[in-house]
Order: sequence, then structure tokens, then C-alpha cells
Amino acid sequence: MTKTCLEKNNIKKLDCSQFNDKKPIGNGGSATVYSATFQGKIYALKSLNNNLCMNEKTFRKFIRELEILSKTCHRNIIKLYGVSIDPGTDNFMMVLQYANDGSLRTYLQTKQDNGLYKISWSKLIQIANDMVNGLKFLHDKKIIHRDLHSKNILINDGWAVISDFGISQEEKVIANTPQSYVNLYQKYYGMTTLSGVTDKVKINILKYVRFPNSLLVFKVWHQFFKRSEIRAKWIIDHFGKAHALFHAIRLGPNFISVSVVQKIIELGGIISRYFVQRLSQIEYNVRNIEQPRRVEKHSAVPWGSNTPLDVFY
Repeated sequence: MTKTCLEKNNIKKLDCSQFNDKKPIGNGGSATVYSATFQGKIYALKSLNNNLCMNEKTFRKFIRELEILSKTCHRNIIKLYGVSIDPGTDNFMMVLQYANDGSLRTYLQTKQDNGLYKISWSKLIQIANDMVNGLKFLHDKKIIHRDLHSKNILINDGWAVISDFGISQEEKVIANTPQSYVNLYQKYYGMTTLSGVTDKVKINILKYVRFPNSLLVFKVWHQFFKRSEIRAKWIIDHFGKAHALFHAIRLGPNFISVSVVQKIIELGGIISRYFVQRLSQIEYNVRNIEQPRRVEKHSAVPWGSNTPLDVFY
């Protein structure tokens, strides 16, 4: 299987004996990572643990990672140079790009001094952009990483690169997904404009959005989701008529307004007994009438505490 994978994906087989100054730099459940030098350049060697006793699941992860990395060529994705065999253990090894500043977690720890991070906002934004660019490249290739966290994002010469594709997979339709949703996704994924898209289609797309306030930062959705009737339909679709008002207030002033409340009621939203009980627990500060607060003092962020008073009339 390994030979077939190498030939199919045009992956080079390298001679491990030509690598010098091998040093362990990290380890996980199924692999140990070393740094090593070849012709004056430092590489990372990812060596699978215990080749002879490797179960099929671990071996398939190795093959999958090889196949995915062989299809990627992007500044923000770890680069695969080839594979090799450790002469001491006979373990398979991937020869990868070496990240000289380690993982994002380690990198940020080095920037910490007495509880404060000594790193500029421009640098943080650049790292975030690197991650987004890498993910966009993967998603455009229909590749889902599935294990993205601060130890799998590496920093090399100040640039972020995404690594560790052991449980990644190529995008495929999840079993039992309605064909209508599959068609909708395939048609509108990655769209940059909503012109020509009917309100009915837009509302159907919004049914699959879990965190609506995040839409406000996307220019393509901002104007559409600002409409009160759209927010009202979204909240009822997700929480039902009996709980729509409660959750609208829970989402805060970025979501709720007087007109949103009116639309929820027009669409059949129910003023439930539980909702009224929660309202009765809010005490208003007459000195700052725009800042209602809960009677219970143990709550750090009281329900409804940041909602404008006119919403309740």
C-alpha cells in the first residue's frame, strides 16, 4: 500500500542516513518528531512509533497524511519533501518543512512576560490571516483538517503554517444529509455576492447557521441579516415559538431590537410563563435606565442585563 501511495502521488523516497544532527523536538501518541540537517538545511522528521506493531488505523492515518500533503503547495501549509525509513528502528518517516519557532502555543509562551503578552496586534492579525489563508486553500481543495489547535499550527520565520493532517479527510457528503441541502451548499459555497439569490434561499441557508451574530462581520450577509423579519424567522426556526423571545434577549443588543420583538410576536412567538418569570427578576437602575441588572448578585453576566429598556415595553 505504501509503495502504491508513493508512486500514485509522486512522493520521493529519501535516504535517512544522509541526515545529520538528529534531535527529538516533539512526540505524540503515534509519532516522534526530530530535527535533522541535510546539506546545510534543517528538516523535520516525523517518525511513526513502532512500525511492526502498528495497527491498521494508525497506518491508514499515515497514508492519508501523505496523500493530502502531496496535494498541497501553499506558504501556510507544512511542506512534504518525501519519506524515508529510520535505519535504527525501520520506522516510516515523513521528511517535512522545519518550523524554527515551534508551535503557536510555544511561540506565544515565549512572548509572555509577567502575565502580559509582548506581541503587537499587527503580528497577531498577520498570524490569524496566515491561518485563514491556509484553511481557505485546504477548503478550496475540498480538504477538512478536523484537528486544528495551537500545537498543530507552527511558526516558521514569523509565518504560521498548518500541520498534522493525520485525521484530515477530503470533503464528502455526510450520510443522510438531505439532497436539497447538498445542492444548496454546492451552489452557494464561497459566494461573494447575494445578488440574484432569493430571500427564500437565503433563509434556507441561515437555518444551518448556529451563531447569528457572526454573520454581522461578513459584508455579503450583513445587510440581509440586519432586517428584523429575518432575525425573527431565524430565532423561531432554531428555538421554537415558545422560547424565541427568551433566546433573542440572551443573544444581546447586537441581535435584539424593538422591531425584532414585534416581528417575533407577529410570527406567533409566545410570551411564556418562564419568560415572564425571568423578566420579573430584572431590576432597573433609575440612575442608568439603559443598564437593567438582575436581582441575583451571583451572576457575572446577568440574563438581559445589557438589553435596552425599550425592548421590554
